[in-house]
Amino acid sequence: YQNKTFYLHDDLSATDVIKLKNQITSMSGKLTENPSKADYIITVTGRTLPKGLEGEILTSLWVFECHEMEAFIPTTRYKPKSI
Repeated sequence: YQNKTFYLHDDLSATDVIKLKNQITSMSGKLTENPSKADYIITVTGRTLPKGLEGEILTSLWVFECHEMEAFIPTTRYKPKSI
């Protein structure tokens, strides 16, 4: 995750936010409060995200599985169903 920035959406559970923050920072990723500055936007549904974001919108499962495998994995299976 080095040099990558992540935005954690408000629809994530508090438990997931804690896990995600730990996993992202342990792999040298950065967190942002501004979704328009993120490379990756992590969400459950993505429904309330503003339009026109450039970052890739993915579910938290992608971060968890990347962390488990210690590698970036393809993102195609990790798009929220509502997008």
